[in-house]
Amino acid sequence: LSRKYQGAKDQVSEPASGVAARGQLLEDLGTTGWGTAPHSSEGFLGQEGSGRRVMPNRTGVMETERSLGVGTGQVKQEQQKMLDQQDAGLDVLADIIRRQKGMGQDIFREVTQQNDLIDEIDDRAENVNQRLLDTTSSVRVVSKKDRTCGYWVVILLLFIAIIAVLFA
Repeated sequence: LSRKYQGAKDQVSEPASGVAARGQLLEDLGTTGWGTAPHSSEGFLGQEGSGRRVMPNRTGVMETERSLGVGTGQVKQEQQKMLDQQDAGLDVLADIIRRQKGMGQDIFREVTQQNDLIDEIDDRAENVNQRLLDTTSSVRVVSKKDRTCGYWVVILLLFIAIIAVLFA
């Protein structure tokens, strides 16, 4: 197509070719005759006397049963109707997405609050653990002193007994 376009461009740019040659080149490129009925009495693809007005298709796009013989206005109306339906569907989808966004934000706030509570519980647990370690250390010291105190009491009683026996 690019070679054909370049060749047509070269021929159009030649001043000696004339208006008729330019018209023929445009027909070769497939840009003329759009919107005109076929020259024969047959319809499109040999449909004789079908009553439908069929436009020639030079774009390479195949017409469907829905669009064959349908006027441009009707096609535009159907396309507008389909666009309106798509817009309605998109509006519903947008509402759903807005609700999901709100739910996501609510979940985020709830998780943030629960994380704060968990951090607070963790801080309290660390505080209790430290107090428990301090208390355990104090109990060990008291227990160690208690055992030594008993020994001192026994030693003192034995000393008094020895003195009592010596002077008695």
